[in-house]
Amino acid sequence: MKSRVVGCLIALIATLGLLVDVQAQTSTAPMDFATPKPKLSADELLRLAQQQLNTGMYDLAESGFHALLDDEDCQIRDDCQAVASLGLAECLFATGRYDDAASILSDGQESSGDSADWYVLRAEVAGAVGDYKEGIRLARKARGKDQTSCKARLVLARFLEAIGESDAALDEYRWFDRLVQHRLPIDAENLTAAGAGFYRYSV
Repeated sequence: MKSRVVGCLIALIATLGLLVDVQAQTSTAPMDFATPKPKLSADELLRLAQQQLNTGMYDLAESGFHALLDDEDCQIRDDCQAVASLGLAECLFATGRYDDAASILSDGQESSGDSADWYVLRAEVAGAVGDYKEGIRLARKARGKDQTSCKARLVLARFLEAIGESDAALDEYRWFDRLVQHRLPIDAENLTAAGAGFYRYSV
């Protein structure tokens, strides 16, 4: 068992390393949204703001998502507004502004509240302020929306563990053990969550 755990963890770490290398090779210089530049399309602005968010440049990403929410082309597209609202809420959550993040999520519920990502982030906000029961409820909704979401299952398992429901948490962590034996996720966010979930199951 120990050798299999070590082997799986090594595979996860190696895959994460490859993803980081690819991102580093393909990323562009940071975009300063405050400096006047030729007008970008909504899709270009969205791509740049998401890149800033993914690389931890939250101030720049926040400016980009605000610009998107004010952009006329983005305002007529529900998908653009949903992604921009969620991205802005992620920036606020990542920088500890939980009430502001909750407010943005509430305002954007009509356009993005039916997605697993919306429920996951709302659950994380609830957990950050100590409301684990609400976080568990929301994480279960997220898991129901997307059975393949590693992040939804990880958030749910962590909150169950936090309130002492060890058996229920173990059931959720066990899913990661089955996952790594069959096929690893290919995107960085789910792969990271899978590695964390598998580690907790192993412990």
